[in-house]
Amino acid sequence: MPVGRRTAACALLLGALLACERTAPVTGVPPIGARVRILSPRLGTGWHVGMFNQTRMEPACYVVLLMDAAPVRQLRAMVPVQIVTRMQLSSEPAMTAAIDNTAADSIAGERWRDVRLDSIQNTRPDCSRTISTRS
Repeated sequence: MPVGRRTAACALLLGALLACERTAPVTGVPPIGARVRILSPRLGTGWHVGMFNQTRMEPACYVVLLMDAAPVRQLRAMVPVQIVTRMQLSSEPAMTAAIDNTAADSIAGERWRDVRLDSIQNTRPDCSRTISTRS
């Protein structure tokens, strides 16, 4: 194989491998405190950025905490994963800037990976299927 063709083939293979790495879904439970974004018809259109968390009961119910935008960080809603139709995990380390960036739509250089919901939505049958909001 000529050098030019071999280089092109290697570049194509490398590109395919990198694409697979970026798009491979996250399996299992995301880290508690991780920055995630969710889609849910009950929340309206568009992504909602929050923090992955769990309840204190065993086995746990997993939820996403949605926060108000700056300057005051207050819990806006606690969304059970049972009503989430799609979740993505941020490339940012588990909430290194949680207080400042939980509600931010994006952080420079941030990438998102899909999370497989089947393993976290079936943890227990009695997890709330409603959104808890502050009053």
